[in-house]
Amino acid sequence: MSELKVRGCFTTTQKEKIRAMVADGYTRQSIANKFGVHVSTIYRVVKA
Repeated sequence: MSELKVRGCFTTTQKEKIRAMVADGYTRQSIANKFGVHVSTIYRVVKA
């Protein structure tokens, strides 16, 4: 599966992956860097 650089839009799998990473204790900044997105995008995904 190719990583698509779509601004502010994640697949369900990516959202689950991000939530799992937050649960594992990753900082939102490090997750944002990993996915190449803005930190606020991560906050929005986690909150949703």
